[in-house]
Amino acid sequence: MKKFAKFALTALIAGMTMAAQASVVIDDFDVNQGVGQLSDSTADGSGVYNSVVGPVSSILGGERDMFITALTTDGFGAQVTTNVSGGLLKYSTETGSSGRSILKWDGVNGVAGVSTGSEANYLATLNPTGLGGLDLAASGSGFKIKVKESDLGFDFAITVYTDATHWTTLVLSSEAHHNFLPDNTPIDFADFFGVANEAGTILSSGALRFTGTGGSADLSSVGAILATINFTGSEAEIDLQIGDVRTVPEPTSIALFGAALLAMGAVRRRKTEVK
Repeated sequence: MKKFAKFALTALIAGMTMAAQASVVIDDFDVNQGVGQLSDSTADGSGVYNSVVGPVSSILGGERDMFITALTTDGFGAQVTTNVSGGLLKYSTETGSSGRSILKWDGVNGVAGVSTGSEANYLATLNPTGLGGLDLAASGSGFKIKVKESDLGFDFAITVYTDATHWTTLVLSSEAHHNFLPDNTPIDFADFFGVANEAGTILSSGALRFTGTGGSADLSSVGAILATINFTGSEAEIDLQIGDVRTVPEPTSIALFGAALLAMGAVRRRKTEVK
């Protein structure tokens, strides 16, 4: 596994651009998580999670659910951590550890305190129709991710649910950024549309697409959204700072995200062949 030097990132996760050019925010991270830092230092299949409520103008659906788990550790207390404060989502892995963090927006249904459990436990709290069939397609045509600083790339995923069997996950990889350059890279809604049971279809954008047993998500009827940092579990020693996430009316190419992810897949295939 490559070791990554620390880098700071700011990814905008904001809502859609309406006909009146207003934005509906998915999360601007102005509402602190309220429990301080969530951390995990044991790679035992468990993690920690909690929820915070806030105005729908700041958090889509009125609640943000956050999960963190260590995937590897050095056995001497190296941690993976995440928290939201000061308008930023902060994610960090100490030397000798790697982890994964999942944010969830699916309406008000979470836990105020900190709970311990596996990733499956956390995802079992998902309400795939909790946002009530939000029509994103009527007000935008893509999500927009803005990276402030990163000395190397990292992978992430966005999952959109229409219901329990209709969903799409796009797995992407970001290249290095410095002071918001390269500029914002949108994720086109069109990439979310596919057939049922896709298991890593490689798109022309470089993203990988996975879909539910019933089919792909319908962006005109959104029930829940997940954002996963380090989806593949392959990156270590990462420091991230995420600002907010939004949609845009006319996204451009997402090719900047593709090359690193495809290279990662090639390395994994080579390792498999060697074994």
